[in-house]
Amino acid sequence: MELTELSLAVEKGKVKDVKALVNRALEEGVPVKQILEEGLIAP
Repeated sequence: MELTELSLAVEKGKVKDVKALVNRALEEGVPVKQILEEGLIAP
């Protein structure tokens, strides 16, 4: 899963989308650390 979509949803404040995208990433086996670093925490 590309985490860019998640990062953009965070930037735009789309809480429902963020929740859905995080759940999808977890279901696809993306490591939690990777979700945090690449999708939720700004570099």
